[in-house]
Amino acid sequence: MAFYYFDANALLKYSLLPNYRSEQGVNEVRQLVAQADNTIYYSSLTLLESWNVLFRCYRKNVFGSHRKKAKITLQNILNELTKDLQSSPFAKLDMDINGDVFTQAQLLIGHYGKLKCVGSIDMLHIALIKCYLIQPLIMVSSDKVVKNVCLCEDIGLLDPENRQDDG
Repeated sequence: MAFYYFDANALLKYSLLPNYRSEQGVNEVRQLVAQADNTIYYSSLTLLESWNVLFRCYRKNVFGSHRKKAKITLQNILNELTKDLQSSPFAKLDMDINGDVFTQAQLLIGHYGKLKCVGSIDMLHIALIKCYLIQPLIMVSSDKVVKNVCLCEDIGLLDPENRQDDG
């Protein structure tokens, strides 16, 4: 049994979005989800970031230039994703993003931000894993900064675009 944490990068590879734009690592992510003994965690941050990307795709006509059809496509993707996340193997990592998590994210930004551009939401994802680690979680992401910080912080990592990074 393995426990994974999806950031938005991984969750969007699982969604219907790859039907509309080219994505590497889609098959790898879908294989993880299909394995019966895996548990896939996500958080409210994952959803927030994913919705933001999907609406950006809508604005950039990724779903087509015909607005009415594109809006229906967007809604279908959101509905399907919402439905999928309500069943196994998905489990919401339900917790408050409290002072401990923010403090941990600030520490990560303070440490790694001196060397590279780190995103605040990316550091919140990593802080959640560090603060709420019930069992070893493997971060699933192809984001370069997330991957680098996970490696430095000894957090298991799987990059679906480069399977040799298995954690």
